[in-house]
Amino acid sequence: MTIQELITFVNNNSSLKEEQIAAKVAKYINTKSYLSVSKKKEIVNKIVEKNLIYSNGTYKFDEFDKYLDFVMYSIDAYTDIELSNDVENDYDSLSESGSLSIIVSTFRSEYDQIKIMLNMKCDEILSNNTIEGQLGAFLGNVLDKVDGISEFLKKNAESFNPDKLPVTNEDVNKLRDFLNNIR
Repeated sequence: MTIQELITFVNNNSSLKEEQIAAKVAKYINTKSYLSVSKKKEIVNKIVEKNLIYSNGTYKFDEFDKYLDFVMYSIDAYTDIELSNDVENDYDSLSESGSLSIIVSTFRSEYDQIKIMLNMKCDEILSNNTIEGQLGAFLGNVLDKVDGISEFLKKNAESFNPDKLPVTNEDVNKLRDFLNNIR
């Protein structure tokens, strides 16, 4: 069903107590009582991928959009409500009508679990922003480059032949005379 159909349904039942409306809405929107951990991970990863920003060597999230996506992706996963591509407008419509809190109440414990998983995933990513994390990443890059240089030097040192240098005995004697004059 569409958001507008749900809003109309909620308005038509507004005389009922909150628990009664929630029970009717849960049936009307076909609320799922449980999603597997792998499905929850998919939701979390989708939110993280959409809102993760890497700037100036640090990770951060667009927190406002992350929240909106969390709410709306959860609703999408747990209900039969047809959402549009305009997450903000959908959120506004549901909030303004008072339907948003009723919808979320129909799968509250699952909603809270996804929220915990999302926070854990974000904390894991943001931990790379610590000085220790950045120093470790920097040193890892330095070591990779040093390994590459040492391999290059080793390979080229084995094939190095001083007799093939473009230096003559006369050049060596001139250099020796120059150094002797400096002393």
